[in-house]
Amino acid sequence: MTYNILISGTTKGLGRALVEKYLGRPNTLVVATVRDPSTSEATSLQDLPKAEGSDLIVVRIEARSDTDALEAVNTISSKLSHLDLVIANSGFYTVPAAPQIAKIAPSDLLDHVNVNTAGTIRLFQATLPLLQKAKEPIFAYISSMAGSIALTGDLPFPTGIYGASKAAMNFLVRRIHQEHPELISVALHPG
Repeated sequence: MTYNILISGTTKGLGRALVEKYLGRPNTLVVATVRDPSTSEATSLQDLPKAEGSDLIVVRIEARSDTDALEAVNTISSKLSHLDLVIANSGFYTVPAAPQIAKIAPSDLLDHVNVNTAGTIRLFQATLPLLQKAKEPIFAYISSMAGSIALTGDLPFPTGIYGASKAAMNFLVRRIHQEHPELISVALHPG
């Protein structure tokens, strides 16, 4: 039986490492999402070594898009019957010109929320029907200690708007857990 995984944000860093790790497991189908499948970073995912019975599908999901996640799921639905694991790894962080809360531009906050919070909700909503067909489905959100309310004053870099977007999704992952007891849903700090 094949273990089916979807990982978002896979062209570099942690996302790419997760793709490589799971492709190294036998009988694993990895769906890697990328913003632009035509880039050299995206096409090079096909060159990663694959264990026996494992394969890779690369699909486009731009986290800001209201339609990409649904279109990607429609594309992969003909190739798999369920998703055992979804790792929501896409993220956005930029330091605003004025990072103090009294000076931030609301548009900078909304940019972070659109990717880190709403983008993850878009992915969850699109993948939920395939997760619900798995025996032990898992939805894992790659969060950050910047999203910890308890650590707000302890972080040595400006995290106001980024941390707020991560904290919002941490809350929503907990709500997913309460609303969908058939799923294991978890927020993880990778650092």
